[in-house]
Amino acid sequence: EAIEALVELEDLGDEGRLPPTLVGTGDKLRPEALRGILARGDHHVRRRFMNVRMPGFPVEVAQQITRDLVAVDRSAPAGAPPVFSPETAEVGRRLVGMTGFACVTCHNVNGARSPAIQGVDLAGAHKRLNSDWFRRFLRAPSKFRDGTRMPGYWSSDTSLFTDLLGGSSARQIDAVWSYLSLGRSIRAPVGMARSEGGPEFELVPKDEPIVHRTFMKDVGGRAILVGFPERLHVAFDAQGVWLAKAWRGRFFDAGGVASGRTGKFLGPLGGDVLDLPGPSFAVLPRPDAPWPRSESGARSAAFRGYTLEQGRRPVFLYRVGSVAIREQPLPVLDSGGAILRRVFELDAARSQELQLLLWRGDRIEAVQGGWRSGAVRISWKTPAAGAPRVCKGPGGDELRLGIALRGSRVRCEVEVRW
Repeated sequence: EAIEALVELEDLGDEGRLPPTLVGTGDKLRPEALRGILARGDHHVRRRFMNVRMPGFPVEVAQQITRDLVAVDRSAPAGAPPVFSPETAEVGRRLVGMTGFACVTCHNVNGARSPAIQGVDLAGAHKRLNSDWFRRFLRAPSKFRDGTRMPGYWSSDTSLFTDLLGGSSARQIDAVWSYLSLGRSIRAPVGMARSEGGPEFELVPKDEPIVHRTFMKDVGGRAILVGFPERLHVAFDAQGVWLAKAWRGRFFDAGGVASGRTGKFLGPLGGDVLDLPGPSFAVLPRPDAPWPRSESGARSAAFRGYTLEQGRRPVFLYRVGSVAIREQPLPVLDSGGAILRRVFELDAARSQELQLLLWRGDRIEAVQGGWRSGAVRISWKTPAAGAPRVCKGPGGDELRLGIALRGSRVRCEVEVRW
């Protein structure tokens, strides 16, 4: 006997009846995104009503398919993406939200669900789409997909919102792209509430940073977490005395400590997790000497607490040898997601040379404006120091910067992109 049960209704329109077309795929998707989709299942949009998904292809096959699709669909090289600025991104946030064109009526944003149709999450658009295709699509969505429910708000040169960016449709589309380019660092659009169903003790930074002392997986029992409103967060290891972790998106679930310590060392709630090498500073007999192990950091460095400065942003205080160090981690909004800026101030009572460990990876190579290791890019501003050098260590290449202090104060800035 057949038993019928109505579980859930989903408004799919023609997309529920017809298979998606592949025409224009090479024009729409970034080559690196297309390769990842074909070879690794990256950017997979998992629908709760459909279990089927793309098969995985060998890397060589995925590369060839990508080249073929791009060759067929791209008639001209991609244009330059919009120039990012936090101010422009904030305009985009307003346009996407309920005080603008209310894109959130049909689209999820960074896990926050739309009240109506559950469209593609906009926070992943920047990693998948070519910016010039995005511009053309928002101008005339129906040209790219017959019967689409996507409205053409910018079909003319002048937008309905004449008070934003001079009413220019082109500039407003670029503002939306800048906003979406923040990825996991994206703030919820105006009028969209935080998604329901999160942990009971979830910490959510809003107007100012949250500083939370806790136990954290892979950091230990003396972790000091900092959650920033820019949706980039860090964890400082007060035992090993170094900045140990950074991530984007959601901050942290404090429920582990609230419900008892045993087995409750929790990790970040967000994604794009970056494990930083440590300890950050060392006094070495020679520049290429083996770097001290992380568990010995507490013996070579002394943690002295932290202060809250402008905007309640913390500065960590510690000492290595005779050098007093102030380190302030700062989020900097940028296309591709917020980046981490580490600002160091070193004050030496007497002459001493320190080595700063900028990065550790399988392979580190020099690129324009800094150094690269896989998806991580390192740049620095240290006028008083020379150029970093790559040394061989047991865990791979190590990028080190020697800083000579002559009884003076030195300021050093390091930026980490990933």
